Amino acid sequence: MKKHIFNIAQNYPNLPLVDSAISFGPFVKYLQRKIEEEQTVKSTLYSNALKEFKKRGIDDQVIPLDDIYQHELLLEYMYACLSPTLLTENHQAWGLCAPMQPLTFYGTELMYELLEHEKKDQNSFVGSKTLEHTITIACILFIPSS
Repeated sequence: MKKHIFNIAQNYPNLPLVDSAISFGPFVKYLQRKIEEEQTVKSTLYSNALKEFKKRGIDDQVIPLDDIYQHELLLEYMYACLSPTLLTENHQAWGLCAPMQPLTFYGTELMYELLEHEKKDQNSFVGSKTLEHTITIACILFIPSS
């Protein structure tokens, strides 16, 4: 996995400004729901991930982008819980980005290669969705409810 804040906004100068924040709260709720629903060994993965999130005690806290890498283990759990198990990291473009913002901050090498390619030449950017190269951008760190 790659840790790098990549701002794709430079290719899109007219994007509206949106006030959003990063929080693990919605993902914790997702894990709680999946533990109840899942009948296979995946529930163990979800339970272990939930324990790690609870141990940190940051469920609904807003995480500043500059501090996101202090939670690298939690980001890794998110990747494990959300990515397809049949594909290796080298064969899927998977990443996390700030909600409603063009800021990707964690993902696979392939994800960053695609982003770098678009940055260099957005007119020739072509994405394909095959079993060998699956593109997933997860903007799942939602805006916390007030």
